[in-house]
Amino acid sequence: MKSSLVFVLGLVALSSASPFGIPKRVVRSVSQETLDLAFDSIVEIYRTVERTYPAELVQEIVHEILENDGAFNFSPELRTKLDEKRVELKQNMMDAQEQIITGGEDLPEVILEKIRLYLDYSVGTLLDLTPFQLMEEITKEVLKNGGSFAFSDAILVLLEESKVAYKDGMKRLLDYEFEVFEDLIELDDDLRQKIYVAVAYMIDRTYDAIPWELLEDTVYYILENDGSVQLSEELVESIEANKDELREKLRDALDYVDDLLNGKFDPEPL
Repeated sequence: MKSSLVFVLGLVALSSASPFGIPKRVVRSVSQETLDLAFDSIVEIYRTVERTYPAELVQEIVHEILENDGAFNFSPELRTKLDEKRVELKQNMMDAQEQIITGGEDLPEVILEKIRLYLDYSVGTLLDLTPFQLMEEITKEVLKNGGSFAFSDAILVLLEESKVAYKDGMKRLLDYEFEVFEDLIELDDDLRQKIYVAVAYMIDRTYDAIPWELLEDTVYYILENDGSVQLSEELVESIEANKDELREKLRDALDYVDDLLNGKFDPEPL
């Protein structure tokens, strides 16, 4: 669920800038190029997380979770490592997102400052919105049930509450984004509302795309192998195939958003 569901409007702001100044303009649509960059941004976040957390650390996390029956009561040593990794992950995500937004080009310092200000806040917000309490409750219930993902009603309620909280957090992030770039870009009110709807839609699709069956298979395998995260070749292939499916679902969702933001149909009210 660590997906950059914000449509980095800084990209639109960049498209408003020229070598001879930084004009302010009203924007009433979002280009396909911007949506393509949003796609790259989301995919890169997953890759950044994978690069930041090595298998050895993941193994250590899994062992402690199993020892604590699913509770995230990590040892002081592991907690220190995780705190350090959070700082590293935030910086890695900021660096990766800046590279995608700028395309490696030299941009006016005023724009770079705004991009970095936005990324510092947005990446921090995305990390803060990670529903660790929900993840812990799911883990405890799954382990209690021997690896089964047949969730109780209580967990299903928590999932819905988590989605609502995520939508609220992302709306606040969008409002911050609008504020940071307000002197570069003035959003048409209609487009602003469509962006709110689009982000809510993307969050719904993200939750819908969670591969519960694959997660269940993975947990069963780990439990059967004394907590080892050294997965079988078959399971690794399933995970890679699922990544491809998720990319296709993401592209399909962005195609819907493209139609929405460019006025091909009216959005349903939030």
